[in-house]
Amino acid sequence: MIEGYLRNREPLKLAIMLVDSRMPPTDSDLVMKEWLDHFGIPSLVVLTKSDKITRNEQTKALNACAKKLQTKEIIVFSAVTGFGKDAVLKKIRETIDHNPTQ
Repeated sequence: MIEGYLRNREPLKLAIMLVDSRMPPTDSDLVMKEWLDHFGIPSLVVLTKSDKITRNEQTKALNACAKKLQTKEIIVFSAVTGFGKDAVLKKIRETIDHNPTQ
């Protein structure tokens, strides 16, 4: 069901994957990222709940997630503190404003 929605969603410019920063990406996260890459759907991984771990743990989580999901499009985020909010919004704006035909 989600495959049909995402694959046939022409206006879709960016898929944002939310991954809990306190644990490694799951097999489902990996499958979703591979699927998005396979169909050429731009994606951003957002590591959530960063306020619940130390700065050192954030760095480790960022590196582990980037390696497992094979992406550089990844942002550490906390809804509680607002950390990473501006970076996420910037990426969304850049994606919306990007027009490859210009």
